[in-house]
Amino acid sequence: MNLKNLIAFLIIIICFLVAFISLEDDFFSPYVSVAEAKKRAGEYVQIIGFLNRNKPVKSEGDNLFFSLIDKNNLLIEVLYSGTKPYNFDQAKQVVVIGQYNLQEQKFKADKILTKCPSKYEQKKQ
Repeated sequence: MNLKNLIAFLIIIICFLVAFISLEDDFFSPYVSVAEAKKRAGEYVQIIGFLNRNKPVKSEGDNLFFSLIDKNNLLIEVLYSGTKPYNFDQAKQVVVIGQYNLQEQKFKADKILTKCPSKYEQKKQ
């Protein structure tokens, strides 16, 4: 193997390692219930649920405060620091990715993914 091929090979390996490390949290953080997220406080997890429509979403600067209800009907308060996704208010389901903070009793989300109703779904009448 000549030097150019060796350098190209090393660059490719380094790129794969950087990509793997940067995406590791999203790939390896499991979907958990609200109860499980509280038990695993401090661990990076994902919770899928529905926005609690009975409680208003609050925005203060870059912070977004809302509550989420999981499939077991358990409620969790969420703090997200970042820009509110443009389709957040119409979201059918929401996935929050982050960690539960025991002291603040809130789930601190690093990312929010929204699932909105499809334009192809049949509308209920």
